[in-house]
Amino acid sequence: VHAFANEATEVRRYAAAVAKYFGLAVRQTYMQALYYMLVATFLINTVVQVALLYYGTKLVVDGGMRSASLIAFMLYQGQLQEYTSNLMNAFTSLVKAAGAGDKVFELLDRRPTRAYPRRDDPGANPNPNPNPNPSPNPNLNPSPYA
Repeated sequence: VHAFANEATEVRRYAAAVAKYFGLAVRQTYMQALYYMLVATFLINTVVQVALLYYGTKLVVDGGMRSASLIAFMLYQGQLQEYTSNLMNAFTSLVKAAGAGDKVFELLDRRPTRAYPRRDDPGANPNPNPNPNPSPNPNLNPSPYA
């Protein structure tokens, strides 16, 4: 980058990549907040509790269940709901990790756009510099052609 005086272009490219990442992170945060607000809080906590309370009250009034059993069932359901929520969060993390893993393998499988000789290639020159001990001071490195 310094050799081609291209620092400004690289800074702009990096700033654009950081801005894109930041935008994606903000979008992901909004989606997670919406998910937790609607699904985790409203649907699971409110709707399930109301449905259990409605149906359990109906059973207690009709004589099909005792009120102590209804309370115990609702407490057990609360514990089960917590574990189910943890399981769903683990699944979400698993999907994120799979996406990150795909990106890592995509980067590992990339082919270079420019071909460089490999060090273990028998036709490659391991030391392209004719002077094996380069030094910035020309008096310390006499020319091999002198």
